Amino acid sequence: MATGRRLFPEPQAGLGSPAYEDDHLSFTFPEIARQLRARVERQIGHVLPEFLRPEERTALLAELESRWGFQQLDGEAQDRHRLRVLTLTADEIEAALRTAALRAAGLHDASFPALTIAFQRTLRIPDDGRTYPLPAGLGAFPLRSLDDFPATAPASWLQRGGVVMPMYESEALWISFSAWYPCAVKIAPGKVNAVSGEAWTAELPSEPQDCVVVPGQPWRDGFSVGEGLIRQFVALPLGAGDSIEEQPTGRTDHADHPAGMRAGLPRARFWN
Repeated sequence: MATGRRLFPEPQAGLGSPAYEDDHLSFTFPEIARQLRARVERQIGHVLPEFLRPEERTALLAELESRWGFQQLDGEAQDRHRLRVLTLTADEIEAALRTAALRAAGLHDASFPALTIAFQRTLRIPDDGRTYPLPAGLGAFPLRSLDDFPATAPASWLQRGGVVMPMYESEALWISFSAWYPCAVKIAPGKVNAVSGEAWTAELPSEPQDCVVVPGQPWRDGFSVGEGLIRQFVALPLGAGDSIEEQPTGRTDHADHPAGMRAGLPRARFWN
């Protein structure tokens, strides 16, 4: 569970609860945890009668006796373990089943499904029409809460909340992701989807995919412009007509800062 500073007002249903700490954004999903726990309880209620059948106890005993560790015990210790298996109560079996199921779902402690995002500094490659290998990462950009700049940040930014970071025009960034539960993340600098190149929408279509699925994809380097090709996320002066938003519209309605990166709340979808 994120313990850093809160960034936004209370999240809407289906959105992560965001915070930042150590230059990382963390989004927790307590609603997803609630759904997972409810599903685990339903599944326990469904399978528990099967585990309580006498033949299941016999199968459990056979499984125990097949283990290498059990076979290394002396006869007296083996007999104690056999007796323990044969005398397990229904409540003990249910408790063990619940512990195993919650651990498999990642809910064996008080943590929630979570997504961590960092903006990594890298070199900006020349914009000369040639193809270059991806440059090395140079560490995370420092993040600061907008609440730290009440006198200088635009009122619209302060109302919405979020973070800012410094970035030179000579720099570029890539975005790293980390999660153990599947999350669909949409990236839209200037309200343009970085995966599809289309205008931003809140929906998650199955085809074509227009989001990053974490943990399957650990990072995003820039805008897709072709098979295996991207254009980096870079800093550009507003008003010059060069940003991803200005090129088609000539306007900068959604450019939150010179890099044109808009930090939206990622959505987590619960898959049954």
